[in-house]
Amino acid sequence: MAEEDATALCDAISNNDLDKVTELLENGDDANGVKPGGGDSDTPLKTVMFCLSDGLEETQQESYAEIARLLLQYGADPNPAMELAESRYGSYSNDTCKWEAWHVVAAALF
Repeated sequence: MAEEDATALCDAISNNDLDKVTELLENGDDANGVKPGGGDSDTPLKTVMFCLSDGLEETQQESYAEIARLLLQYGADPNPAMELAESRYGSYSNDTCKWEAWHVVAAALF
């Protein structure tokens, strides 16, 4: 079975567009789909993790946390996103992590 193309969903995430992400998920986009040509199987939740280090304002970071919650609600697998985050930013620590979206993903695992 081929994986669903998550290009539109990943693009909405990259644009930090919570409304569009919500619309796409409500209309059946797969929270575990893959964006073709995105390297090592870029999924929507991994896209959230890619965006965390972009020096975003606090409100933008809060929006990414909401997007992460929404993706998890729609069945996104948190494991690949956590692996990506830890490979990019170091081991997760609840005491030192500054990104709420990372806390959201970690909470889905622990």
